[in-house]
Amino acid sequence: MGRVILFSVIVLLFVHLLGGDEGNKKQANSGHQSVEDKDTKQFDSNDKTLSSIQDTEDIDNKDFRQEVDSHKKSNNDPSEIVSEENLGTVNVERESVEEQKTPIQNVALNPNTVDNRKEHVTTESDPAEDLYLEGSAHIWKWDKSVKKRGYALLSEAAAKGNKKAQADLAYGYLFGNILERNFTKAFEVFSDLASQGDPGGQQGLGYMYSVGLGVNSSLSKAVLYYTFAALGGHPYAQMAMGYRATNGIGVAENCETALSYYYRAAKKVADELVVLTGGQLVSKIRLIEEDTEATNVYGVSEEDMVHYRDVFVDTGNAGAQLILGMFYLYGYGGMDRNLEYAIEYLEQAAEGGVGAANALLGRIYAEGSKEVPKNFKKAISYFQAAIQQKSPEGYTGMGIMLLHGTGVEQDYRKAMNHFQIAAEHGSAEGQYYMGLMYYKGYGVNKDFKKALHYFQLASQGGYILAVYYLAEMHAEGKGVKRSCTLAVEFFKSVAERGKWTQLLSEAQKLYAAEDATSALVIYLLLSEMGIEVAQSNAAYILEQEKLDIVSENETLKRALVLWSKAAAQGYSMARVKLGDYYYYGFGTDVNHEAAVSQYRIASDKLNNAQAMFNLGYMFEHGLGINKEYHLAKRYYDMATEASTEALVPANLALFKLNIVHYFSTFKELLLHSFENDTLVDNLDLLLIVGLTLLLILVIMTSVSQPCQHLRGHLHFSSSAQCTWCTLVLYMGALVVGTRHPGRLNKEAVPLLYSIGLLVGHTKSPTYSTVLLNFLSVVIHQAYMQPKHRLFIRLTAVV
Repeated sequence: MGRVILFSVIVLLFVHLLGGDEGNKKQANSGHQSVEDKDTKQFDSNDKTLSSIQDTEDIDNKDFRQEVDSHKKSNNDPSEIVSEENLGTVNVERESVEEQKTPIQNVALNPNTVDNRKEHVTTESDPAEDLYLEGSAHIWKWDKSVKKRGYALLSEAAAKGNKKAQADLAYGYLFGNILERNFTKAFEVFSDLASQGDPGGQQGLGYMYSVGLGVNSSLSKAVLYYTFAALGGHPYAQMAMGYRATNGIGVAENCETALSYYYRAAKKVADELVVLTGGQLVSKIRLIEEDTEATNVYGVSEEDMVHYRDVFVDTGNAGAQLILGMFYLYGYGGMDRNLEYAIEYLEQAAEGGVGAANALLGRIYAEGSKEVPKNFKKAISYFQAAIQQKSPEGYTGMGIMLLHGTGVEQDYRKAMNHFQIAAEHGSAEGQYYMGLMYYKGYGVNKDFKKALHYFQLASQGGYILAVYYLAEMHAEGKGVKRSCTLAVEFFKSVAERGKWTQLLSEAQKLYAAEDATSALVIYLLLSEMGIEVAQSNAAYILEQEKLDIVSENETLKRALVLWSKAAAQGYSMARVKLGDYYYYGFGTDVNHEAAVSQYRIASDKLNNAQAMFNLGYMFEHGLGINKEYHLAKRYYDMATEASTEALVPANLALFKLNIVHYFSTFKELLLHSFENDTLVDNLDLLLIVGLTLLLILVIMTSVSQPCQHLRGHLHFSSSAQCTWCTLVLYMGALVVGTRHPGRLNKEAVPLLYSIGLLVGHTKSPTYSTVLLNFLSVVIHQAYMQPKHRLFIRLTAVV
């Protein structure tokens, strides 16, 4: 089902693929040309785009059919088709840095772009396409009944020959949360589409072969189908192949190849972004860190909204009205977007003096939609009202209108002034537009250094288009030293903000509803695309649940692979999980050395408290590494500093570690004494220890209740018991004191004080005097022989 959701957002993409290259390119860029034609004259004639990468998308699907047909005749392994030559078509040579230009014209600059594109697509009278568009819109909704209606419409469209609807239905059969799960039927649909050269069918087969759903897993076939689907323009496959090329999974590790794939996928995301939303809201909830028994955090029900309205909104709370308006405007928390409700609550918030509400209303009317026609006059009035209330969003909105001359005379200088004010007030969007002005040279000379600065600020604020331009600048070396690695990282981040990542929320909701199998299938799809959260969650489900679609002996092996992929992307708990799997032998052989290696990475590089604790335990017991008391203590201490949650277990481990350490040292010393016939020479020392233990025993069995140890006030229940205690002390003094008279070592004063408080607080000064004399002799004896100091310290601890 989640896969189905994808196609509603990238419908243009598939129309692009089905309609021919040149015409489709014009269609994809039609929204840009209305605004950017004015601006392209300002660019240097020597600037060029990343057209070399785009050119590789011009792959005729007939080539794929011919390739497959020739392969079937030769009965060779599919992996032979994926040769270095085939993969090399992606890794195109790049022109010099000075000759390259930005590859996208930002749709977010033009509020008309998306609507123009939609109008262009829907002007054709195609009943099957209309059914597909309506059905795909329905399956993105949260309500299950609406989803069922969507699949019914998709079935009608598929029956009329709509290939996108057929692919969506195939994913519905895979996910199994609405349609009955049927891997065989899904495979048949994908195979039929792939034989016709459809990228959607090729992508589906690549996924099924990669994860082994309904078919035997085949890495070579997966790479084959992913490659053709990616070259055909499918964003899932582009992300999958970019991830594989980055990490060398089934293909040669090649940063430039990965860059070309991720660039294409990121460009599609950037082209879909509009001024209203500014990017897809991605819910990255990690199942391993969440309590799935808690209140539903995966969606907000209509009942929740009613309660929120009753408690906050209807009481005139302008802030609450703004929040509720934004929920309906953006569709947060699983709510279906409702512009009518959004405008109602935003207008209430605006009347309450909330500048951001005025700015949002301005954007609604500037962009326009089916429900709300464009009204530039209204938009400008709302933006001006927001500016009067010193709202950064108001300055940015008005700046966009001035930048494009939408409803006002175009004025780059005034636009830049508005963006600068917004940027100075911390607006990520204002910072982004400041960077864009310098990057494109709108009203100012191009300055890549300043553009880089503003893009970095905006990216820190989460503005996804700023991340896109950072990727482009690092890919082309504009204003910064060229870095393929950073460019891939940034483009990957942008690609993971596409509409398809709504599948994360869908999977989380399914898992919370105890449909772990459907959630796993969706997570596995996103895992193939290199999304780390999906990899972690898929591994967690495999580890925790018993599922029919995965054999029991394969479950932990698959989980181990997924944890490995997530760990390679920097998730610390995945690295700890890898250590656990090696330690216990889950899905692999027991390997304590490998476990230590994984824990050390998580501890030293990722500062994970659990890994620190585990390392302390392994040093304590000598598992996979030499036993080392001091290093064990060090890692236990580090764990307490890294996380407050580690305080109790780490301190208990430290207490146990100290006791074991003192006991083992005492044992070794006794054995050493016997081996060297020194037991007689140390008889007095043993006597001291014995008398001390006897003293403790007498005290513990004779104190009155309540026993106030912490205050140092102990009272014997009878004079006879007190006399017995004193007699024992006096005998010890007679035996030992006559042999080793001397001054009391000043280092023993703390020990003398603590033991004196424990026993010497009696009514008779004589008893106290005898006790102190005895202790002075004992302590002196211990400190006269440094090798015996451990015993007196042990006595102090007790």
